[in-house]
Amino acid sequence: ADGRYRRTERVTLEAPLGEGMGPAGARVLDRAGTPLDVPVASSVRVDEHGTRWLVASLTLAPFTDGDYVIEMDAQKGEERVQKLFAIRVVR
Repeated sequence: ADGRYRRTERVTLEAPLGEGMGPAGARVLDRAGTPLDVPVASSVRVDEHGTRWLVASLTLAPFTDGDYVIEMDAQKGEERVQKLFAIRVVR
């Protein structure tokens, strides 16, 4: 898949949740790994096979051209799993 997006687009990313895992948040990081103050909507989706997916969605309008990482976290008790997705915002 192409990781390039325009500022007029909305990004939706999905990652499978392990057994008993629950969403623990999502955030945007800049190229240096610094968290940005941009809201990321996160939810859980269950498909027709019963697989649970962690879903993160955000609009790219406030972003400038550049590279970013969407960090999605899931947790079960003390166990925490992190998924990272790289995107590039272009003109």
